[in-house]
Amino acid sequence: MTFSAPVDLEGGLYFFNGHRQTVAEKSTFPVYEPLSVAQCPVADANTVDKIVQEASKAQPGWGNTVPLERGKILNKVAELIRENLEELARWEVKTNGKPITEARIDIASSADTFQFFAGVAPAVMKGIKAI
Repeated sequence: MTFSAPVDLEGGLYFFNGHRQTVAEKSTFPVYEPLSVAQCPVADANTVDKIVQEASKAQPGWGNTVPLERGKILNKVAELIRENLEELARWEVKTNGKPITEARIDIASSADTFQFFAGVAPAVMKGIKAI
């Protein structure tokens, strides 16, 4: 699976139920990328509420997932982040105006975090109390 960053910020930046969604709100805020200034759409309260409600509906399924399976899923997330690190870092620059070197470090750190928590479930199941 590869990540493909949109060419521009128009239409929104969030994913909902696995698909990039547009923002109904017409207000924007500036994002100062090192080479340009972009306008990023603002999600309104209704959009945020809808996303939170859907996430709340999904939580019981995740909570009922066997811990070792959760670990496999989190490891896969870490793997996908690493496979798409450069594209994700460029997107981070575009949406936050962050220097590319710093963005690469942050994205790699995100992968490390997912991998760390993927190892927590097996450790807990083995009775390890300190990680």
